[in-house]
Amino acid sequence: MDAAAVPESRSRRDRLLTAGNTVFSEVGYVGTTVDDLIERASTSRASFYRYFRNKDDLFAELARACFRDMKAIVEELGRARADADDVAEIEEVLDRYRDLHTRHAGVFRAWWERAARLDPRVVADESRVFDRLVDGLTRFVGDVPGESAVAPEARAGLLYLLIEGSYAAVTSRWSRVDPDTLAPTLARMIHRTYLGGD
Repeated sequence: MDAAAVPESRSRRDRLLTAGNTVFSEVGYVGTTVDDLIERASTSRASFYRYFRNKDDLFAELARACFRDMKAIVEELGRARADADDVAEIEEVLDRYRDLHTRHAGVFRAWWERAARLDPRVVADESRVFDRLVDGLTRFVGDVPGESAVAPEARAGLLYLLIEGSYAAVTSRWSRVDPDTLAPTLARMIHRTYLGGD
């Protein structure tokens, strides 16, 4: 194979993936068609079908990339310790989560819509990543000294919904919240509500 053809081939495939993330983010999973993806990527139908069987296949590839990036954040979160004096560390993790949300906006929108038809292997990956995320949050809130009437798993689930729901709202087109203010605000809320800070 011609060495110049490999980068061109990779470039075309990458353009399709980038187009997929953008279009899924803009119009949602259900609203996206293969024609939309082809048009956005400025490529041909033949090129699309050379790399992907359908939009589900392209979405599965985007979801796998999101899972890989999310695993890094989950591991970082697992290393974080609940310290009532450290808002900065919480803010740093939240900033990374915002970057993840921005990079994979189409995947997150499809998850919220629950419309994507995923390959069972992708569903299994998704389940493992979210289980690890909730486990990491459970350890985080479980490290807080003192008693709570609410189980750590429930507090972790609510914390995840707070973070994810906030970023989903801020990255949507209808939100007027400045995304730059979200991490510091959420960090202070988590610090006060979950860690008993000032």
